[in-house]
Amino acid sequence: MDDEGMEEEDGTGYEAVMDDHNHNRWEAGAEPPRDRPLLPVKGGLNSNMSASKFLMNVITVEDYKSTYWPKLNSAIDQLLTQSPGDYIPISYEQIYSCVYKCVCQQHSEQMYSDLMEKITDHLEGVSKELWVSPPDLYIERFNIALGQYMGALQSIVPLFIYMNKFYIETKLNRDLREDLMKLFTEHVAEKHICSLIPLLLEAQSTPFQVTPSTMANIVKGLYTLRPEVTSRARDLGKS
Repeated sequence: MDDEGMEEEDGTGYEAVMDDHNHNRWEAGAEPPRDRPLLPVKGGLNSNMSASKFLMNVITVEDYKSTYWPKLNSAIDQLLTQSPGDYIPISYEQIYSCVYKCVCQQHSEQMYSDLMEKITDHLEGVSKELWVSPPDLYIERFNIALGQYMGALQSIVPLFIYMNKFYIETKLNRDLREDLMKLFTEHVAEKHICSLIPLLLEAQSTPFQVTPSTMANIVKGLYTLRPEVTSRARDLGKS
């Protein structure tokens, strides 16, 4: 399937306007009515025409792999690596529409698997970069990585809202945001927390070594991810 097919209007109407955390304007679609069949079964000529149009726009596994996922993959790359305030030159409407079409065409399971693998690979790279950071930059770089990831989730989760609602919540009984937070916990936070907390405690007793905002951001983020592990670190934010 070519790109033109992806740009074609579905008739679902993407009219609600949303902002991501960098204030990029993008359109979000209303949920498709649950009582509307994908293929009309009655209605004579109009139904036949609708069915034919639907069949012409079938997304095969090869279409998904060669056209749809590469577009999603590229957009996710940009969202994961953006800095606060960056303008991301991607079409949020197109990505949102792309996810919606893949869900309607029964590619949710593969799309979820690809998304989780993509973000896992990214986070493993983040963790490796942190390990080679010098001690005086370690805290600040962890803070940047944490903030960058949390910021990316503010765009990624809404873009995959249909997959979350009609696959993750319905079939897996989970939530996309929670799954993505768990990835950061497993691949970054848990691997570095034993090194990070002693440095935070040391920095607390050394004036001007770490800014209060950086200290507060890290402690808040860690406590959100693993409150049972970071209960001690939370006290740092109160100092």
